[in-house]
Amino acid sequence: AAAGTFGIAPRVGIAVDVGFATEVPGISADQYGELIMGRGPGLTRNADNNPVLLSRIMKIGDRKKIPYQLETGHRSTGGTDTAAIQLSHGGVATALFSIPNRYMHTPVEICDLRDAEAAAKLIAETVASLSPDDSFRPGID
Repeated sequence: AAAGTFGIAPRVGIAVDVGFATEVPGISADQYGELIMGRGPGLTRNADNNPVLLSRIMKIGDRKKIPYQLETGHRSTGGTDTAAIQLSHGGVATALFSIPNRYMHTPVEICDLRDAEAAAKLIAETVASLSPDDSFRPGID
């Protein structure tokens, strides 16, 4: 991701990866939050995700009735392409779509195709909404 991003110098980067589904026995929503299969992709509020871009994605999802789930991260993702894209050149506005996944890093990983389809629709609608004049610089209210 870093080399590709450096080569094209985008203003916006959207990464898609899997995230740990939390509706498994022994996982506490109080401790880990919720990312439930079948409820749409996860969108994370953390250091990697541009708040202006994330807000736009959520508004589009709400308006178009495309399901998504909001996650809260306490650090950058590190294990996804998001951080590498974000840090390229002078900075890139990034967003990560996490497809809920059970049994990650095993031979029997499971995802719900509806989550991937919702992510694809929401990404397509977001890309269609972009214009050259868009600013993704967060403001201070």
